[in-house]
Amino acid sequence: MQWSSLYLVLPLLLFMPGIASADGEELGGSSKVTVKSLASLLINPQEDAPAQVISLNDSQLSSEIAGKIVEMAVEVGDVVEQGAVLVRLDPWLYLSQLQQAEEVVKELEVELLLAKKERERSRRLKKKGQTTAAALDTKIAQVNLLTAKLSGQKSRVEESRTRLGKMVLRAPFPGVITQRSGQIGSWARSDIPLLRLVDLTRVELVAEVAASQVKQLKIASKLNFIYLDNRYPVTLRTILPTEKESTHSREVRLSFTGALPPPGASGRLSWIDSRPYLPPWIMVRRGGGLGIFVYKNSKASFFRIEGAREGVAALLPEMVVTGQVVVDGREALEHGDTLSIYSPATKTTE
Repeated sequence: MQWSSLYLVLPLLLFMPGIASADGEELGGSSKVTVKSLASLLINPQEDAPAQVISLNDSQLSSEIAGKIVEMAVEVGDVVEQGAVLVRLDPWLYLSQLQQAEEVVKELEVELLLAKKERERSRRLKKKGQTTAAALDTKIAQVNLLTAKLSGQKSRVEESRTRLGKMVLRAPFPGVITQRSGQIGSWARSDIPLLRLVDLTRVELVAEVAASQVKQLKIASKLNFIYLDNRYPVTLRTILPTEKESTHSREVRLSFTGALPPPGASGRLSWIDSRPYLPPWIMVRRGGGLGIFVYKNSKASFFRIEGAREGVAALLPEMVVTGQVVVDGREALEHGDTLSIYSPATKTTE
Protein backbone atom coordinates (compact mmCIF):
# COMPACT_ATOMS: atom_id res chain seq x y z
CA MET A 1 0.00 0.00 0.00
CA GLN A 2 1.26 3.41 -0.85
CA TRP A 3 1.81 5.96 1.97
CA SER A 4 -0.88 8.20 0.54
CA SER A 5 -3.47 5.41 0.86
CA LEU A 6 -2.37 4.61 4.47
CA TYR A 7 -2.93 8.18 5.52
CA LEU A 8 -6.51 7.91 4.30
CA VAL A 9 -7.26 4.64 6.18
CA LEU A 10 -5.85 5.55 9.68
CA PRO A 11 -8.40 8.25 10.48
CA LEU A 12 -11.19 5.83 9.63
CA LEU A 13 -9.79 3.19 12.05
CA LEU A 14 -9.45 5.60 14.91
CA PHE A 15 -13.10 6.55 14.78
CA MET A 16 -14.58 3.13 14.17
CA PRO A 17 -16.88 2.13 17.12
CA GLY A 18 -15.86 -0.75 19.38
CA ILE A 19 -12.12 -0.37 18.86
CA ALA A 20 -10.27 0.33 22.16
CA SER A 21 -7.24 2.55 22.42
CA ALA A 22 -4.30 1.88 24.77
CA ASP A 23 -5.63 4.18 27.50
CA GLY A 24 -8.81 2.13 27.91
CA GLU A 25 -11.20 4.43 26.04
CA GLU A 26 -13.36 2.98 23.37
CA LEU A 27 -12.87 4.65 20.03
CA GLY A 28 -16.64 4.86 19.78
CA GLY A 29 -16.79 7.49 22.58
CA SER A 30 -17.29 5.31 25.72
CA SER A 31 -14.71 4.36 28.36
CA LYS A 32 -14.18 0.72 29.21
CA VAL A 33 -14.31 0.09 32.96
CA THR A 34 -14.73 -2.65 35.51
CA VAL A 35 -17.13 -2.28 38.44
CA LYS A 36 -17.72 -3.76 41.87
CA SER A 37 -20.53 -3.51 44.40
CA LEU A 38 -20.04 -0.90 47.09
CA ALA A 39 -20.39 -3.52 49.84
CA SER A 40 -17.48 -5.57 48.47
CA LEU A 41 -15.17 -2.54 48.67
CA LEU A 42 -15.93 -1.36 52.18
CA ILE A 43 -13.39 -2.01 54.92
CA ASN A 44 -13.23 -1.75 58.70
CA PRO A 45 -9.85 -0.21 59.60
CA GLN A 46 -7.87 -1.15 62.67
CA GLU A 47 -7.13 1.61 65.18
CA ASP A 48 -4.85 1.62 68.21
CA ALA A 49 -3.80 3.68 71.20
CA PRO A 50 -1.11 3.40 73.90
CA ALA A 51 -2.16 1.31 76.88
CA GLN A 52 -0.77 -0.11 80.13
CA VAL A 53 -1.82 -2.87 82.50
CA ILE A 54 -2.36 -1.83 86.11
CA SER A 55 -3.14 -3.84 89.22
CA LEU A 56 -6.27 -2.85 91.12
CA ASN A 57 -4.47 -3.83 94.32
CA ASP A 58 -0.97 -2.38 94.55
CA SER A 59 -0.18 -1.66 98.19
CA GLN A 60 2.73 -0.47 100.30
CA LEU A 61 2.38 -2.56 103.47
CA SER A 62 3.50 -1.37 106.87
CA SER A 63 2.94 -2.49 110.44
CA GLU A 64 -0.08 -0.99 112.21
CA ILE A 65 1.89 -0.73 115.46
CA ALA A 66 5.51 -0.16 116.40
CA GLY A 67 7.82 -3.03 117.18
CA LYS A 68 11.12 -4.72 116.47
CA ILE A 69 11.17 -6.97 113.41
CA VAL A 70 12.09 -10.54 114.30
CA GLU A 71 11.16 -12.24 110.99
CA MET A 72 10.82 -11.27 107.34
CA ALA A 73 8.96 -14.27 105.94
CA VAL A 74 9.08 -13.30 102.25
CA GLU A 75 11.53 -12.11 99.63
CA VAL A 76 11.09 -10.06 96.45
CA GLY A 77 9.46 -12.22 93.80
CA ASP A 78 7.58 -14.47 96.21
CA VAL A 79 3.96 -15.13 95.26
CA VAL A 80 1.75 -15.31 98.35
CA GLU A 81 -1.84 -16.20 99.13
CA GLN A 82 -4.24 -13.99 101.05
CA GLY A 83 -3.56 -14.30 104.79
CA ALA A 84 0.02 -15.51 104.39
CA VAL A 85 2.48 -14.35 107.08
CA LEU A 86 4.78 -11.65 105.75
CA VAL A 87 6.44 -10.06 108.79
CA ARG A 88 6.61 -10.86 112.51
CA LEU A 89 7.37 -8.32 115.25
CA ASP A 90 8.70 -9.02 118.73
CA PRO A 91 5.53 -9.64 120.82
CA TRP A 92 7.20 -9.47 124.27
CA LEU A 93 6.00 -5.97 125.25
CA TYR A 94 2.38 -6.48 124.19
CA LEU A 95 2.31 -10.02 125.57
CA SER A 96 3.43 -8.66 128.95
CA GLN A 97 0.76 -5.95 128.82
CA LEU A 98 -1.89 -8.58 128.02
CA GLN A 99 -0.84 -10.76 130.93
CA GLN A 100 -0.95 -7.81 133.32
CA ALA A 101 -4.36 -6.76 132.05
CA GLU A 102 -5.70 -10.30 132.51
CA GLU A 103 -4.39 -10.40 136.10
CA VAL A 104 -6.21 -7.16 136.87
CA VAL A 105 -9.41 -8.66 135.44
CA LYS A 106 -9.10 -11.64 137.78
CA GLU A 107 -8.58 -9.35 140.78
CA LEU A 108 -11.57 -7.20 139.90
CA GLU A 109 -13.75 -10.28 139.40
CA VAL A 110 -12.89 -11.42 142.93
CA GLU A 111 -13.56 -7.95 144.36
CA LEU A 112 -16.86 -7.74 142.50
CA LEU A 113 -17.94 -11.15 143.78
CA LEU A 114 -17.26 -10.06 147.38
CA ALA A 115 -18.98 -6.72 146.82
CA LYS A 116 -22.11 -8.45 145.54
CA LYS A 117 -22.17 -10.67 148.62
CA GLU A 118 -21.87 -7.61 150.84
CA ARG A 119 -24.69 -5.92 148.94
CA GLU A 120 -27.01 -8.91 149.40
CA ARG A 121 -26.10 -9.14 153.10
CA SER A 122 -26.82 -5.43 153.51
CA ARG A 123 -30.24 -5.88 151.86
CA ARG A 124 -31.15 -8.65 154.29
CA LEU A 125 -30.06 -6.52 157.25
CA LYS A 126 -32.05 -3.57 155.88
CA LYS A 127 -35.21 -5.69 155.82
CA LYS A 128 -34.59 -6.64 159.46
CA GLY A 129 -33.94 -3.02 160.37
CA GLN A 130 -30.39 -3.80 161.42
CA THR A 131 -28.74 -1.35 159.00
CA THR A 132 -29.52 1.95 157.32
CA ALA A 133 -30.55 2.73 153.78
CA ALA A 134 -27.37 4.78 153.38
CA ALA A 135 -25.24 1.76 154.20
CA LEU A 136 -27.12 -0.29 151.59
CA ASP A 137 -26.66 2.44 149.01
CA THR A 138 -22.94 2.40 149.70
CA LYS A 139 -22.76 -1.35 148.99
CA ILE A 140 -24.79 -0.93 145.80
CA ALA A 141 -22.53 1.89 144.61
CA GLN A 142 -19.46 -0.21 145.28
CA VAL A 143 -20.87 -3.06 143.14
CA ASN A 144 -21.66 -0.63 140.34
CA LEU A 145 -18.20 0.90 140.50
CA LEU A 146 -16.44 -2.48 140.38
CA THR A 147 -18.70 -3.60 137.53
CA ALA A 148 -17.69 -0.54 135.51
CA LYS A 149 -14.01 -1.08 136.34
CA LEU A 150 -14.21 -4.73 135.31
CA SER A 151 -15.89 -3.82 132.02
CA GLY A 152 -13.20 -1.24 131.24
CA GLN A 153 -10.44 -3.65 132.13
CA LYS A 154 -11.89 -6.35 129.90
CA SER A 155 -11.87 -3.82 127.07
CA ARG A 156 -8.19 -3.20 127.74
CA VAL A 157 -7.58 -6.93 127.60
CA GLU A 158 -9.24 -7.08 124.18
CA GLU A 159 -7.17 -4.12 123.03
CA SER A 160 -4.00 -5.87 124.16
CA ARG A 161 -5.02 -9.03 122.34
CA THR A 162 -5.73 -7.00 119.20
CA ARG A 163 -2.33 -5.30 119.40
CA LEU A 164 -0.70 -8.66 119.97
CA GLY A 165 -2.41 -10.00 116.83
CA LYS A 166 -1.00 -7.07 114.86
CA MET A 167 2.50 -8.19 115.65
CA VAL A 168 2.10 -10.45 112.62
CA LEU A 169 1.67 -8.72 109.24
CA ARG A 170 -0.38 -10.84 106.84
CA ALA A 171 -1.11 -10.49 103.12
CA PRO A 172 -4.42 -8.63 102.63
CA PHE A 173 -4.81 -10.16 99.15
CA PRO A 174 -2.98 -12.68 96.93
CA GLY A 175 -0.10 -11.25 94.95
CA VAL A 176 3.62 -10.96 94.39
CA ILE A 177 6.17 -9.17 96.57
CA THR A 178 7.84 -6.51 94.42
CA GLN A 179 9.72 -4.54 97.09
CA ARG A 180 11.17 -5.29 100.53
CA SER A 181 12.54 -2.51 102.70
CA GLY A 182 12.15 -4.04 106.19
CA GLN A 183 15.09 -5.77 107.84
CA ILE A 184 15.31 -8.17 110.77
CA GLY A 185 16.27 -6.25 113.93
CA SER A 186 15.07 -2.89 112.61
CA TRP A 187 12.16 -0.98 114.15
CA ALA A 188 8.84 -1.08 112.39
CA ARG A 189 6.46 1.88 112.44
CA SER A 190 3.09 2.53 110.89
CA ASP A 191 4.48 5.29 108.65
CA ILE A 192 7.35 3.21 107.20
CA PRO A 193 6.48 0.69 104.42
CA LEU A 194 8.03 -2.73 104.86
CA LEU A 195 6.83 -4.44 101.67
CA ARG A 196 5.05 -3.79 98.39
CA LEU A 197 2.43 -6.32 97.35
CA VAL A 198 0.93 -6.33 93.84
CA ASP A 199 -2.20 -8.32 92.98
CA LEU A 200 -1.72 -10.45 89.86
CA THR A 201 -5.35 -11.53 89.51
CA ARG A 202 -7.23 -8.21 89.64
CA VAL A 203 -5.77 -6.22 86.78
CA GLU A 204 -7.19 -3.67 84.37
CA LEU A 205 -6.09 -2.01 81.13
CA VAL A 206 -5.73 1.77 81.02
CA ALA A 207 -5.54 3.41 77.60
CA GLU A 208 -5.15 7.00 76.39
CA VAL A 209 -7.53 7.43 73.46
CA ALA A 210 -7.75 10.59 71.36
CA ALA A 211 -11.00 12.43 71.93
CA SER A 212 -11.77 12.06 68.22
CA GLN A 213 -11.59 8.25 68.57
CA VAL A 214 -13.91 7.89 71.54
CA LYS A 215 -17.08 7.64 69.46
CA GLN A 216 -15.73 4.86 67.27
CA LEU A 217 -14.31 3.00 70.29
CA LYS A 218 -17.78 2.82 71.88
CA ILE A 219 -19.10 0.79 68.96
CA ALA A 220 -15.85 -0.98 68.06
CA SER A 221 -15.38 -4.73 67.84
CA LYS A 222 -12.46 -7.09 68.46
CA LEU A 223 -10.76 -5.09 71.19
CA ASN A 224 -7.34 -6.48 72.10
CA PHE A 225 -4.31 -5.50 74.14
CA ILE A 226 -1.20 -6.19 72.07
CA TYR A 227 1.89 -6.95 74.15
CA LEU A 228 5.04 -8.76 72.97
CA ASP A 229 3.22 -9.98 69.83
CA ASN A 230 0.48 -11.52 71.99
CA ARG A 231 -3.18 -10.49 71.89
CA TYR A 232 -5.25 -10.29 75.07
CA PRO A 233 -9.01 -9.81 74.50
CA VAL A 234 -10.58 -6.95 76.49
CA THR A 235 -13.98 -5.32 76.88
CA LEU A 236 -14.71 -1.67 77.45
CA ARG A 237 -15.58 -0.93 81.10
CA THR A 238 -15.73 2.84 81.19
CA ILE A 239 -14.53 6.03 79.52
CA LEU A 240 -13.69 8.85 81.90
CA PRO A 241 -15.77 11.95 81.21
CA THR A 242 -12.79 14.28 81.61
CA GLU A 243 -10.38 15.21 78.83
CA LYS A 244 -6.65 15.84 79.26
CA GLU A 245 -5.94 19.35 78.06
CA SER A 246 -2.33 18.70 77.07
CA THR A 247 -3.06 15.69 74.82
CA HIS A 248 -6.78 16.10 74.04
CA SER A 249 -7.25 12.49 75.06
CA ARG A 250 -9.61 10.55 77.31
CA GLU A 251 -8.69 7.81 79.76
CA VAL A 252 -10.32 4.47 79.01
CA ARG A 253 -10.58 1.50 81.38
CA LEU A 254 -10.97 -2.03 79.98
CA SER A 255 -11.41 -5.47 81.53
CA PHE A 256 -9.62 -8.63 80.38
CA THR A 257 -11.82 -11.53 79.30
CA GLY A 258 -9.21 -14.26 79.08
CA ALA A 259 -5.53 -14.63 79.89
CA LEU A 260 -3.98 -11.84 81.94
CA PRO A 261 -0.75 -10.00 81.06
CA PRO A 262 1.54 -8.93 83.91
CA PRO A 263 0.80 -5.67 85.75
CA GLY A 264 2.94 -2.83 84.40
CA ALA A 265 3.01 -4.22 80.85
CA SER A 266 2.94 -1.46 78.21
CA GLY A 267 1.57 -2.03 74.73
CA ARG A 268 -1.22 -0.96 72.40
CA LEU A 269 -4.97 -1.14 72.63
CA SER A 270 -6.19 -2.33 69.22
CA TRP A 271 -9.75 -2.32 67.93
CA ILE A 272 -11.69 -2.67 64.69
CA ASP A 273 -13.85 0.28 63.71
CA SER A 274 -17.25 -1.24 62.91
CA ARG A 275 -18.32 1.70 60.75
CA PRO A 276 -17.99 1.37 56.93
CA TYR A 277 -14.94 2.97 55.32
CA LEU A 278 -13.82 3.36 51.73
CA PRO A 279 -10.23 2.24 51.06
CA PRO A 280 -7.97 5.11 49.98
CA TRP A 281 -6.99 3.49 46.66
CA ILE A 282 -10.56 3.55 45.27
CA MET A 283 -10.95 7.33 45.59
CA VAL A 284 -9.96 9.84 42.93
CA ARG A 285 -9.68 13.61 43.08
CA ARG A 286 -12.07 15.73 41.07
CA GLY A 287 -12.90 19.38 41.49
CA GLY A 288 -10.73 19.79 44.58
CA GLY A 289 -12.26 16.87 46.46
CA LEU A 290 -11.94 13.09 46.75
CA GLY A 291 -14.70 10.69 45.83
CA ILE A 292 -15.78 7.67 43.82
CA PHE A 293 -17.25 7.09 40.37
CA VAL A 294 -20.47 5.11 40.14
CA TYR A 295 -21.70 3.32 37.02
CA LYS A 296 -25.28 4.40 36.50
CA ASN A 297 -27.27 4.19 33.28
CA SER A 298 -24.03 3.71 31.32
CA LYS A 299 -22.73 7.00 32.71
CA ALA A 300 -20.00 7.92 35.23
CA SER A 301 -21.46 9.70 38.27
CA PHE A 302 -18.95 11.26 40.66
CA PHE A 303 -19.82 11.18 44.40
CA ARG A 304 -17.68 13.39 46.55
CA ILE A 305 -16.77 12.06 50.02
CA GLU A 306 -16.70 14.94 52.48
CA GLY A 307 -13.70 14.98 54.78
CA ALA A 308 -11.76 12.39 52.76
CA ARG A 309 -7.98 12.74 52.82
CA GLU A 310 -5.34 11.49 50.44
CA GLY A 311 -4.01 8.05 51.36
CA VAL A 312 -6.41 7.60 54.31
CA ALA A 313 -9.51 5.41 54.51
CA ALA A 314 -12.62 7.59 54.47
CA LEU A 315 -15.72 7.09 56.59
CA LEU A 316 -18.64 6.43 54.27
CA PRO A 317 -21.23 9.15 54.80
CA GLU A 318 -24.92 8.45 55.00
CA MET A 319 -25.67 8.72 51.32
CA VAL A 320 -27.61 6.69 48.80
CA VAL A 321 -25.36 5.27 46.10
CA THR A 322 -27.20 3.39 43.37
CA GLY A 323 -25.34 1.38 40.83
CA GLN A 324 -21.86 -0.08 41.08
CA VAL A 325 -18.52 1.53 41.86
CA VAL A 326 -16.05 1.96 39.03
CA VAL A 327 -12.74 0.23 39.79
CA ASP A 328 -10.47 -0.13 36.78
CA GLY A 329 -10.52 2.86 34.47
CA ARG A 330 -11.61 5.36 37.11
CA GLU A 331 -8.46 7.49 36.91
CA ALA A 332 -9.27 9.05 33.52
CA LEU A 333 -13.00 9.53 34.03
CA GLU A 334 -15.01 12.71 34.30
CA HIS A 335 -18.52 13.12 35.62
CA GLY A 336 -21.01 12.26 32.89
CA ASP A 337 -18.67 10.16 30.73
CA THR A 338 -20.26 7.31 28.82
CA LEU A 339 -19.13 3.91 30.11
CA SER A 340 -19.09 0.34 28.94
CA ILE A 341 -18.24 -2.66 31.12
CA TYR A 342 -15.84 -5.13 29.54
CA SER A 343 -15.39 -7.74 32.35
CA PRO A 344 -15.51 -7.95 36.17
CA ALA A 345 -12.17 -7.30 37.82
CA THR A 346 -10.58 -10.34 39.41
CA LYS A 347 -7.75 -8.48 41.05
CA THR A 348 -7.34 -4.81 41.78
CA THR A 349 -4.02 -3.12 42.35
CA GLU A 350 -4.19 -0.88 45.41
